[in-house]
Amino acid sequence: MIVWDTNALAALTLDLPLSRAAEKAWRSDRLRVTSPLWRSEMRSVLLKHVWKGLLTEDAAARAFRETERRVKGIERAPDTRLVLREAVRRPGLSSYDGEFVALAVKCGGIVVSSDSPLARVAPDVVVRLSSFMDA
Repeated sequence: MIVWDTNALAALTLDLPLSRAAEKAWRSDRLRVTSPLWRSEMRSVLLKHVWKGLLTEDAAARAFRETERRVKGIERAPDTRLVLREAVRRPGLSSYDGEFVALAVKCGGIVVSSDSPLARVAPDVVVRLSSFMDA
Protein backbone atom coordinates (compact mmCIF):
# COMPACT_ATOMS: atom_id res chain seq x y z
CA MET A 1 0.00 0.00 0.00
CA ILE A 2 1.36 3.38 -1.00
CA VAL A 3 0.12 6.55 0.66
CA TRP A 4 0.54 9.47 -1.71
CA ASP A 5 1.41 12.80 -0.18
CA THR A 6 0.73 16.02 -2.03
CA ASN A 7 4.19 16.67 -3.44
CA ALA A 8 4.27 13.14 -4.87
CA LEU A 9 0.85 13.74 -6.44
CA ALA A 10 2.11 17.05 -7.83
CA ALA A 11 5.03 15.21 -9.44
CA LEU A 12 2.51 12.91 -11.12
CA THR A 13 0.60 15.81 -12.61
CA LEU A 14 3.13 18.56 -13.26
CA ASP A 15 6.34 18.47 -15.25
CA LEU A 16 8.78 18.29 -12.33
CA PRO A 17 12.23 16.74 -11.91
CA LEU A 18 10.72 13.75 -10.08
CA SER A 19 7.80 13.19 -12.46
CA ARG A 20 9.31 10.03 -14.00
CA ALA A 21 9.95 8.63 -10.52
CA ALA A 22 6.35 9.44 -9.57
CA GLU A 23 5.04 7.56 -12.59
CA LYS A 24 7.19 4.55 -11.68
CA ALA A 25 5.95 4.67 -8.10
CA TRP A 26 2.33 4.95 -9.29
CA ARG A 27 2.74 1.86 -11.45
CA SER A 28 4.59 -0.07 -8.73
CA ASP A 29 1.58 -0.66 -6.49
CA ARG A 30 -2.10 -0.64 -7.36
CA LEU A 31 -3.02 -0.32 -3.67
CA ARG A 32 -3.05 3.44 -3.19
CA VAL A 33 -4.49 5.90 -0.74
CA THR A 34 -4.24 9.61 0.01
CA SER A 35 -5.69 12.04 2.52
CA PRO A 36 -8.38 14.50 1.41
CA LEU A 37 -5.88 17.11 2.62
CA TRP A 38 -4.15 16.76 -0.76
CA ARG A 39 -6.81 19.08 -2.23
CA SER A 40 -5.89 22.15 -0.16
CA GLU A 41 -2.18 21.45 -0.36
CA MET A 42 -2.35 20.95 -4.14
CA ARG A 43 -4.12 24.27 -4.56
CA SER A 44 -1.23 25.87 -2.70
CA VAL A 45 1.34 24.11 -4.91
CA LEU A 46 -0.50 25.15 -8.07
CA LEU A 47 -0.90 28.73 -6.89
CA LYS A 48 2.85 28.99 -6.31
CA HIS A 49 3.42 27.76 -9.86
CA VAL A 50 1.00 30.39 -11.18
CA TRP A 51 2.69 33.15 -9.17
CA LYS A 52 6.08 32.11 -10.54
CA GLY A 53 4.72 32.17 -14.10
CA LEU A 54 5.23 28.41 -14.53
CA LEU A 55 1.51 27.75 -15.08
CA THR A 56 -1.47 29.76 -16.22
CA GLU A 57 -4.59 29.70 -14.08
CA ASP A 58 -6.27 27.49 -16.68
CA ALA A 59 -3.35 25.06 -16.72
CA ALA A 60 -3.39 24.94 -12.93
CA ALA A 61 -7.11 24.17 -12.94
CA ARG A 62 -6.53 21.40 -15.51
CA ALA A 63 -3.73 19.96 -13.38
CA PHE A 64 -6.04 19.91 -10.37
CA ARG A 65 -8.75 18.11 -12.34
CA GLU A 66 -6.18 15.58 -13.60
CA THR A 67 -5.10 14.88 -10.03
CA GLU A 68 -8.74 14.51 -8.97
CA ARG A 69 -9.19 11.95 -11.73
CA ARG A 70 -6.16 9.97 -10.57
CA VAL A 71 -7.15 9.86 -6.91
CA LYS A 72 -10.83 9.19 -7.44
CA GLY A 73 -11.84 6.49 -5.00
CA ILE A 74 -8.60 6.42 -2.99
CA GLU A 75 -9.12 9.32 -0.60
CA ARG A 76 -9.36 8.27 3.05
CA ALA A 77 -9.64 10.55 6.04
CA PRO A 78 -7.25 9.43 8.76
CA ASP A 79 -8.35 8.92 12.34
CA THR A 80 -7.65 12.08 14.33
CA ARG A 81 -6.38 10.17 17.36
CA LEU A 82 -3.85 8.34 15.19
CA VAL A 83 -2.72 11.60 13.56
CA LEU A 84 -2.20 13.14 17.00
CA ARG A 85 -0.43 10.03 18.32
CA GLU A 86 1.99 9.98 15.39
CA ALA A 87 2.67 13.72 15.67
CA VAL A 88 3.41 13.41 19.41
CA ARG A 89 5.58 10.34 18.84
CA ARG A 90 7.57 12.02 16.06
CA PRO A 91 8.83 15.47 17.10
CA GLY A 92 8.74 17.82 14.12
CA LEU A 93 5.87 16.03 12.37
CA SER A 94 3.20 18.54 11.39
CA SER A 95 -0.46 17.65 11.68
CA TYR A 96 -0.62 17.95 7.89
CA ASP A 97 2.12 15.39 7.26
CA GLY A 98 0.74 13.42 10.18
CA GLU A 99 -2.34 12.67 8.10
CA PHE A 100 -0.27 10.81 5.50
CA VAL A 101 1.86 9.07 8.14
CA ALA A 102 -1.25 7.98 10.07
CA LEU A 103 -2.72 6.46 6.91
CA ALA A 104 0.50 4.54 6.29
CA VAL A 105 0.63 3.27 9.87
CA LYS A 106 -3.01 2.20 9.78
CA CYS A 107 -2.69 0.47 6.39
CA GLY A 108 0.74 -1.03 7.05
CA GLY A 109 2.03 0.83 4.02
CA ILE A 110 4.51 3.52 3.11
CA VAL A 111 4.26 7.21 2.35
CA VAL A 112 5.81 8.22 -0.97
CA SER A 113 7.17 11.74 -0.70
CA SER A 114 9.88 14.10 -1.86
CA ASP A 115 9.59 16.04 1.41
CA SER A 116 13.00 15.78 3.11
CA PRO A 117 11.84 16.96 6.55
CA LEU A 118 9.05 14.36 6.49
CA ALA A 119 11.52 11.64 5.56
CA ARG A 120 13.72 12.67 8.50
CA VAL A 121 10.95 12.56 11.13
CA ALA A 122 9.27 9.39 9.84
CA PRO A 123 12.01 7.31 8.20
CA ASP A 124 10.27 4.05 9.10
CA VAL A 125 7.26 4.82 6.89
CA VAL A 126 8.48 7.37 4.33
CA VAL A 127 10.10 6.32 1.08
CA ARG A 128 11.72 9.10 -0.90
CA LEU A 129 10.21 9.55 -4.32
CA SER A 130 13.73 9.75 -5.73
CA SER A 131 14.27 6.10 -4.78
CA PHE A 132 11.98 5.18 -7.68
CA MET A 133 14.35 6.82 -10.20
CA ASP A 134 16.37 3.63 -10.57
CA ALA A 135 13.54 1.22 -9.80
